[in-house]
Amino acid sequence: MAIPNSYPGEHSKFKPNDPAAIAQQKAAQDRQQELRKQKREEQRRKRLDKRANRSR
Repeated sequence: MAIPNSYPGEHSKFKPNDPAAIAQQKAAQDRQQELRKQKREEQRRKRLDKRANRSR
């Protein structure tokens, strides 16, 4: 029988029971989501501008 190299849950996310820690993680998650949204919008705008400014 093969022995696994890691213990169960090694790659699982740490889930605290402290409401303050949960709120802090949620805030960080929301911040990252907003940054991704802004970056996506910026890339989209850049792509559309590039497409609109092509020389014919």
